[in-house]
Amino acid sequence: MGVGAEQINFRVGATLENALSSLFSRFGTYMGLGLLIYFPLFLLMLWAGEPEGPEEDLTFGEAIVAILFMSIPHAFSAAACSVGVYAEAQGRRMLMGDIAQRGAQVFFPYYFATALVTLASMFGFVLLIIPGLFVMALFTFMGPAIAIERSGFFGGIDRTLELARGSLLRLVLLAIIYLLIAFVILSPQEIAGDAGEPISSVGIYLTFAALSVFSGLLGGAAYSEILRARGEQLPASVSDV
Repeated sequence: MGVGAEQINFRVGATLENALSSLFSRFGTYMGLGLLIYFPLFLLMLWAGEPEGPEEDLTFGEAIVAILFMSIPHAFSAAACSVGVYAEAQGRRMLMGDIAQRGAQVFFPYYFATALVTLASMFGFVLLIIPGLFVMALFTFMGPAIAIERSGFFGGIDRTLELARGSLLRLVLLAIIYLLIAFVILSPQEIAGDAGEPISSVGIYLTFAALSVFSGLLGGAAYSEILRARGEQLPASVSDV
């Protein structure tokens, strides 16, 4: 590996293109998987019933609980999708069942990684926004390393810190692009809430499933791109996808 702090040619445009290409070429596979994973949440929302009137802002404690809860389906979905897009970059196409199986295998470390990065980013955004962007950038490869290399939680931290060296500013740009896309995906729900209209369970179900799928695809594409930029090739016994 042996790459120091010199600038790495990480291509943000190619990463975004690969993620979107995988999404649109296998839309049924990835979105179908995301919708299946989020379906229990959808049933829970139907059971709870549609909220009456405008949504109230969450307290700080409620926001943390919501993040921890929503990280459960997200970890499963994003881990599976990151493995799928990495396999495509290696010239292999995995079936939905195989992708889901890998997501299940790495669920727990991926869940804790998701919760850690989300909470750390939230604190960073509360401070001055910029720290949140750098947290997102620095931990870009933690989830994919856990899902693809099966590095475990602490190994994922070491791996993302290693891979992010020399590409941090470009990863910040990638984080900004992701947040803009997330804003577009979530904006219909936000507009409805701001207008005082009840937010539908179906809308929440679709938007969160779509955002989780795209997050996983973008992470896996970024991981493939950074390996290309660094001239690394994972042994088949490590990636095994």
